[in-house]
Amino acid sequence: MTNETRRWIVVIPPDGAARTVAHNAFNALAKETGSGNVKNFDSLIYLSAFKKLLKTPDENMVVDLMNQSLLTTVLDFGANYVLTGALSPVTLFILNILKKQNIITIHWFYEDYRRAGYWNDIISGYSHFCAIQRGILPKVCLQNNSTFHFLNTALSFEPRLNSFNPRKYDITFIGIPSTYRIRILEKIVTAGFTCAIAGSGWESYDGPLNSCLINRMWTDSTQVESILSAGLIGINLSLEEPLCRDDVHISPRVYDILACKAVLLTEDVPLIRDALADCTYITFTSPDDCIVKIRYILDNAHLLQESLTVNFNTVITRHTYRNRIQQLIEFVAH
Repeated sequence: MTNETRRWIVVIPPDGAARTVAHNAFNALAKETGSGNVKNFDSLIYLSAFKKLLKTPDENMVVDLMNQSLLTTVLDFGANYVLTGALSPVTLFILNILKKQNIITIHWFYEDYRRAGYWNDIISGYSHFCAIQRGILPKVCLQNNSTFHFLNTALSFEPRLNSFNPRKYDITFIGIPSTYRIRILEKIVTAGFTCAIAGSGWESYDGPLNSCLINRMWTDSTQVESILSAGLIGINLSLEEPLCRDDVHISPRVYDILACKAVLLTEDVPLIRDALADCTYITFTSPDDCIVKIRYILDNAHLLQESLTVNFNTVITRHTYRNRIQQLIEFVAH
């Protein structure tokens, strides 16, 4: 089957960063296969509409009505594939109906499987299950006749070529707060390094990082590029201390950091080597080691310039959403 004859429905999740990733996937798929072969099903629009329509909204009924609308949309469009983004409220019942119609169902699960456990209830409804971790997922997929694929997310913005921002900060970090992240970042600031921190969830924080918080709200892709480009180092921190190191997933922020020609400093976890096998970065193994590595980077910044340019070129050519969609199409073609 050629790209021209494939027809896709992409289900957009209702909330949060998951929506952004799904929109990026939809846009990349439209470029790859032709806009006439891809249709966007925004679950938020349908959920909101049915909540308003029902005199006494019931959550289960609202979700069921949304799923019935999805089924109608898929069949009317003549879709061959249905790709759902993480946290999309698509039911196993509807997925099984789609599979009976010989429609290939694909889920891109770009959440932590230990935190978002819904996947276990719907995995058998998917022909293909793509995830940013391995862990127990390949085994569970095999048990449920679903084909597992490791598929990271990608660069979240289109970099401005030949742009230059002064590097005002030693360290930048974008993400929601957690006990572990706060502990590392406070240690960095206490050691005397300058930081810029942004992301939703910091509204209630009050402590040593106050002067570093340049945005306590949702940070869009334009702001992400601007903030990361102002730092010599971009740090990647897991939400929780990575004790179970084999399946700690890698934030897509690592690609954003490299696309801003900053040095990536990240925890030494196995999946970083899968995510960035073709890039250069520096890892740390403990809070104290993090401080040592920051000093090393700042003392040797002039020696790292060439690798930053190589990283930039690698990310914009190999780690975009179009690259990921090309991989996904290859996965489902076999």
